[in-house]
Amino acid sequence: MENLLQEQAYLLNNLVEANNDRIAGYTKYIELLPKDTHNDIDKYLRQYRDQSEQFITDLKPFVYEASEFPQINTTISSKLRNMWLDLKNSFVENTIQSILNDCEKREDIYKRVYHHTLEEKEVLTLEAEHLIRHQAILQLQAHDHIKSLRDKNLADCP
Repeated sequence: MENLLQEQAYLLNNLVEANNDRIAGYTKYIELLPKDTHNDIDKYLRQYRDQSEQFITDLKPFVYEASEFPQINTTISSKLRNMWLDLKNSFVENTIQSILNDCEKREDIYKRVYHHTLEEKEVLTLEAEHLIRHQAILQLQAHDHIKSLRDKNLADCP
């Protein structure tokens, strides 16, 4: 039983880390959003950043249950992506379209992490599996919303 709890904690820590990445990504996008933005994009970026903070809060007890500590770091790829955004922004100002494109790509990554975790459901307790399925649904809704914002913004561009 203890081994299963440790395997579950490992999987859930991957989700915590993915959500740390998501928080760092949305924080960076908010920072890079053009200052003349007069729409709800900022509000949605903040909403999805806050969503990941709540996801982590909900996942932590399952990690602690195995006497493990939740991840506090982001992945190297997330750090590199944010550095790339800073570098790119020093040469060309980010547009709403470029930010939404990148948000949607990152949401694809998070979707895969949740999908992979649910594929390993034999090591998850029913309560943990239920939580992860719920978070995966909310994350997929966020993905689809970001994608629709991206597509709408593209259609609105001259």
